Amino acid sequence: MEPGIAQEVAQGVVFSEQDVFNIRAPVESRGMSTGPNPTVPHPALPAQVMDMLTEYGVTRDIEARTVLFRQGEVADSMFMVVHGEVEVYFEEGKAAKTLGPGMIVGEIALLTATGRRTATAVTAGPCRLKIVDRATFEDLIRREPTLMCRALQQACSYLVDSEQLLISDLRERNSQLETTLDYLRRTREELDTIGVMAQTDELTGLYNRRCLSDQLPKYIARAGGDGLAVLVIDLDKFKPINDTYGHAAGDLVLRQVAEVIRETVRSTDLPCRTGGDEFAAVLAPATEAVARTVALRLRKAIAEREIHSLGVLLKVGATVGGTMWREEDDVASIVARADEYLYAAKVAGRNRVGWQGDILED
Repeated sequence: MEPGIAQEVAQGVVFSEQDVFNIRAPVESRGMSTGPNPTVPHPALPAQVMDMLTEYGVTRDIEARTVLFRQGEVADSMFMVVHGEVEVYFEEGKAAKTLGPGMIVGEIALLTATGRRTATAVTAGPCRLKIVDRATFEDLIRREPTLMCRALQQACSYLVDSEQLLISDLRERNSQLETTLDYLRRTREELDTIGVMAQTDELTGLYNRRCLSDQLPKYIARAGGDGLAVLVIDLDKFKPINDTYGHAAGDLVLRQVAEVIRETVRSTDLPCRTGGDEFAAVLAPATEAVARTVALRLRKAIAEREIHSLGVLLKVGATVGGTMWREEDDVASIVARADEYLYAAKVAGRNRVGWQGDILED
């Protein structure tokens, strides 16, 4: 068998959890959604093909979270799952398919001109695999062309179906980009291009603390009889995610929370990330009933958002403090009051809304 991952697997090399997260970090840093995506059915091999691969393949028991191969590597083998499951991740960083017993992974790279992997494969749990190296693969094509053709027909069928899934995913991403463009247009009248960059949080795409400081006085000046509210949001139990799963996972959580905030507030509101795991939103115009409803929806939506990172489910809660604008308010006083109500909600047990002296739990 040629040197490569198949040889590493045979020697028992297992990558750490941090190594697994590093597969996704460059992709997740782009800010794209990384929630669960639809999968294309990937049927098991015909019994005759399975018997053939069982006869010629080398059996290995592999530990959970082992990286079988990485995207871009030169292929030296393919794998048939005997027991357990293998997850396959493409450029978007999402598990596009999960393969179970009787399924093969890594065969496409052995057929392409470049011979490079188009995805990353990781064992979801303890697995038993049949490893077929390149020389054996080519020998089987010569010895058993009919059976190998049947196996490769399934691979081609999967690729055709995957193309349709890719088109659907691209349409969804175009929709996300259009939403982002609409979001940026809201401030174009007051901010030039440099101003937008200076007042936008790079990680989440929300406005930053500087923008809040610059824009809140203008919101207050326009409030009049229409009403205005300020919400401050602090994530609960965020630090353990960073400590346990690394900053790539933490950044993913922050982007997902920002997406929840952006989806929950209205086009006239000003959602911001003010630092670390802290966020704020200026709601204008807003009655007290509207502002209370938005605050409760934000808390609930953040708590219910399921964030998947390489097979791990990450969930956070949020404590919210909110207050209505008063005629005597300036920027410092209204923000300080919202912070005061946030602190009261934390003391009451977190994952609550502190609203003008009351503690709300839906």
